[in-house]
Amino acid sequence: NQNLLSVNPAFAGTNKQLRAQAIVGNTGMPKYGYDKQSYYAGVDFLAKKYSGFGLSFSNDNFGPALRRTQVDLAYALHFTIKNKVKIVHAYQISYFEYSLDRTKINFLYNNQYPNDAFNYAFAQSNEIISSQVKRNVDFSTALLIYGKRFYAGISVLSLTQPDEGMLGVSKRPI
Repeated sequence: NQNLLSVNPAFAGTNKQLRAQAIVGNTGMPKYGYDKQSYYAGVDFLAKKYSGFGLSFSNDNFGPALRRTQVDLAYALHFTIKNKVKIVHAYQISYFEYSLDRTKINFLYNNQYPNDAFNYAFAQSNEIISSQVKRNVDFSTALLIYGKRFYAGISVLSLTQPDEGMLGVSKRPI
């Protein structure tokens, strides 16, 4: 129940066959106005003996206003040492998009106190609030070492540290 390519892109092709994964999740507290839905689909395979390829798609909906969509393409180079230990080095390119629909932000207008300054400032405004979309490309790399009874790996995600901020600068951490 893990999205392997998101954890470590070097998993591309380690199954030696076609591997497809799909995960659907719903978390949050809808009673309090917070609802998060997540979707993931990934496929990877080993082409010939040394090249693994992976493609994954993920989508997160943070309530009605904020959405994140990401597509990843991974290439993994497989090496074998004495037919026992495998070393896999991978490269990944990612495209992601954040969209914020400001018209769907709920400030929980309180009918009991209609003249409250907070409610008045946000709920009584006639201003048309626009939506915003942020698109970016990112690069990552990974290493995986495994045998019959073990595996170890490291992922260095977001090498380019793209800005994913919707209301200001917010760079992805490495």
